[in-house]
Amino acid sequence: MKTRSKKEAFEDDGRTVANMNVEGMPWYSEAKPLFDKPDYEERSSALDEMNHHETLKLIVNAVLAALAIGGVFLGAVYLFLLFCVQVWFK
Repeated sequence: MKTRSKKEAFEDDGRTVANMNVEGMPWYSEAKPLFDKPDYEERSSALDEMNHHETLKLIVNAVLAALAIGGVFLGAVYLFLLFCVQVWFK
């Protein structure tokens, strides 16, 4: 690791490594942010542009996906119990 000699002065290039302006801290300031928001935070959500039918379809598909995952777990438990009763406990 290179050590800095006494002749080399530290030069601040102005970049922000981590934003330390956190709500609740004594130094919190509601002034302008130190950096711009990334593009993904500025975009509007696709959920805002959905109509009633699309929202209902999304909810139904999410519930069906959860039921499918639950069914896989119930099937695994059923097969384990069947194995225990038919093979292991005999």
